[in-house]
Amino acid sequence: MNLCDLQPYTGKRVCVALSGGRDSVALLHEFFSRGKQYGIVFSALTCEHGIRGEQSLRDLGFVRDLCNKWDIPLRVFSACVPERAKKSGRGLEEEGRIFRYECYAEVLSSGAADLVATAHHEDDFAETVLFRLCRGTSLTGLASIGEYDGIVRPLLHVTRAQIDRYAAENGLSWVEDESNADTRYTRNALRH
Repeated sequence: MNLCDLQPYTGKRVCVALSGGRDSVALLHEFFSRGKQYGIVFSALTCEHGIRGEQSLRDLGFVRDLCNKWDIPLRVFSACVPERAKKSGRGLEEEGRIFRYECYAEVLSSGAADLVATAHHEDDFAETVLFRLCRGTSLTGLASIGEYDGIVRPLLHVTRAQIDRYAAENGLSWVEDESNADTRYTRNALRH
């Protein structure tokens, strides 16, 4: 089973945003197993937020080991998002998102890649629409997750169930972010 269409990225340098979770590992594997036939030069980046302490460092170790095993160049970004959030007055989730997009912009502006690919999928899209509806967004805000400024989302038409099946068929390992089960975060409450 192919997870997504890689044709649009033919001849491009694509950097996959890799957290170590199932979705991003599956996306990286798709580029790893099929990217060369499209002339895609790919790499990975990871953003260590400093939010989950030892668990966060464990995830970083997993990502490093995976990229070493598959011989994929990896760029690591680190920040203390809790400190940043305290200084900015924003919530952890929002500050973490801002940090990730700063990392993506750095990769793109430095010329290290033509595109940054994130593993947002169809279920994330629906979740984001619900999240924005609950916050009271405009019709423009309902546009949800899109592609812009060199950020692409190859899995937007792929469901979580399809990703699960792909991961099982390919014997993929990943790490679970235990904070995803914490319903104190609005997005997680919606998801559950």
